Amino acid sequence: SSDQLLSPDCWKASLKALGCPTSTVAKENGRKQVANLSIPMQPSMEPILSPEQVMETIEWISDYFLKLRLSSQDYRSFGLFSKWAPYITHVRRLMQYLIHRLIDSRMDSLSREPVGSNRVFE
Repeated sequence: SSDQLLSPDCWKASLKALGCPTSTVAKENGRKQVANLSIPMQPSMEPILSPEQVMETIEWISDYFLKLRLSSQDYRSFGLFSKWAPYITHVRRLMQYLIHRLIDSRMDSLSREPVGSNRVFE
């Protein structure tokens, strides 16, 4: 059913398969902070997802959480935190990774454009 969520171990394995490195968590002043907020792809791995698949995945995840948020009055009022608390770290890492990949692919595409191109200024 849609109420069954993946275990944190499945999230970790999925992120590892995509080439998203594990984050190093450090304690500082009693707060947890992610040591590397930038989530670069592991250098030895080729991207598994094409830029189109990255964009499609971002859109799918966004739509999924929007529909889930609107699916119940409790979620509309109080949000998804209570249900998704064990997975927030993994979802955040996945989204950081996907956005990083999207930016890299766009920058790569724009770097091949001639100077002054209309596409660069859009």
